[in-house]
Amino acid sequence: MLVDIAEEQQKLGHKLAIVVVNDLVEENLVQRIPQSIRFWCLNRKPGSKNPIPFLKLFDILHRCFKPDVVHAHDVYLGKPLKKMFAKAVVLTIHGPGMDIGPMKYFDNLFAISNSVKFDVESRGFLPCNMIYNGIRTSEIFRRTSYKFDSELKIVFVKRLNHQRKGQDLLIRAIKMLVKEKNCNPYNLKVYLVGDGESYGYLQKMIFKSNLSETVILLGNKNRDWIYANLCDYHLFVHPSRYEGFGLVVAEAMAAGIPIVSSAIEGPAEILANGKYGLLFENNDAKDLADKIEQAVKMYTEGTIKQLADHAYKHCVDNFDISITAANYCKYYLPDKNINQKKI
Repeated sequence: MLVDIAEEQQKLGHKLAIVVVNDLVEENLVQRIPQSIRFWCLNRKPGSKNPIPFLKLFDILHRCFKPDVVHAHDVYLGKPLKKMFAKAVVLTIHGPGMDIGPMKYFDNLFAISNSVKFDVESRGFLPCNMIYNGIRTSEIFRRTSYKFDSELKIVFVKRLNHQRKGQDLLIRAIKMLVKEKNCNPYNLKVYLVGDGESYGYLQKMIFKSNLSETVILLGNKNRDWIYANLCDYHLFVHPSRYEGFGLVVAEAMAAGIPIVSSAIEGPAEILANGKYGLLFENNDAKDLADKIEQAVKMYTEGTIKQLADHAYKHCVDNFDISITAANYCKYYLPDKNINQKKI
């Protein structure tokens, strides 16, 4: 998303650079950065006290690029950035519960949802602007048919971290549907896209639940695959226990897939508290099973398309990346000429 925002802001006439302080870089993302956007990776080891990466950053700020605004995405960069850079330093807050102490060093704070904004302002009395995350809605293939024949395919795209992302809840819910509620005449299939520390745990859980033919771990997929293939699934289930926004929920809306999500923070806000998708009680596998069953019933009754169509329009109107990028520009330097440089 950061690369997308940089590209959109460049289209608006600005000069952009991207700096990654730590040595945590995905090469496929680097390859997506246009050559017209300058890029530096400072290769700092996380937790290192080596001053060289910050000396390089100082050189970028005062010689190589000389920005008007530094837009940070790590709250702990505030203090060093403010010491080495006298102009505007701003921060995007990507979720609830973040340490509010270092936020005092930033000139402007941006929350990715109203729930994150409330979290920060209620704990630290720090004013935040709310700007939603964005996606390239026009590049996501959209489902147009809402019928299923041989199987009803459910998908969830997220890092495999069950304690936060709730893949275990989905597996438990599917076990209830298949083993207890006898919903298998619809031949439910669940596809978990992603990789992470819970891969082995989830694999064992699937095997012990006798769901090896029903729940499939697809592994990691790049964004091109997700944008092209999300529309092939009938239902997107988002069982996360914690989420400040939920970019994949917006992507599913743009793909025209009906959504079942936990009623938490960002996802509930994206879905307007159930207006554009079905919500289940957080951490409640039984309620999740009930909502999946409800979605299946809406398919069989032919009422699911209207829900998906309304969700699609809401997504395009509110969560397109061009809106996100333009809103940030509006707040960077409101009293100065808009033709500015940024990081």
